[in-house]
Amino acid sequence: MQYVEFQLEHDKPPRQIRYTITTIRALEENAGCGVGQLLSKAQNVYATVLLLRYGLEWSDASITERRAEKLLQTYIDNGGDIAKLWKAIVKALNRSGVYGKGFDDDEDESTSRPNGLAGAAIGSPEPETTA
Repeated sequence: MQYVEFQLEHDKPPRQIRYTITTIRALEENAGCGVGQLLSKAQNVYATVLLLRYGLEWSDASITERRAEKLLQTYIDNGGDIAKLWKAIVKALNRSGVYGKGFDDDEDESTSRPNGLAGAAIGSPEPETTA
């Protein structure tokens, strides 16, 4: 299974963030847009809650947006860094394989561009080019 472990709660084991065709389809339906559009809203609270909720669903079928909000708020209250969470979310999207292969874990992300959709969600996005 392709997941990313992330320490959301300091007093509990790391959570496993994973996306599947099923969870991405439900995420896109709920968001009313594709994951690419959702990621373009980089670090928007709405996008963060939805991506976290659906990324955790595969291992916690009872998770709701409200519970994802509470997890996120607790993470922030305990000094968590949202940029680190977003990096884990993007890594999990790339590992899912749904959008093609992204970065290998050993690859230097600063010098290489992922093939997957989720590549530019963190940092400065590259300008789109048209043919």
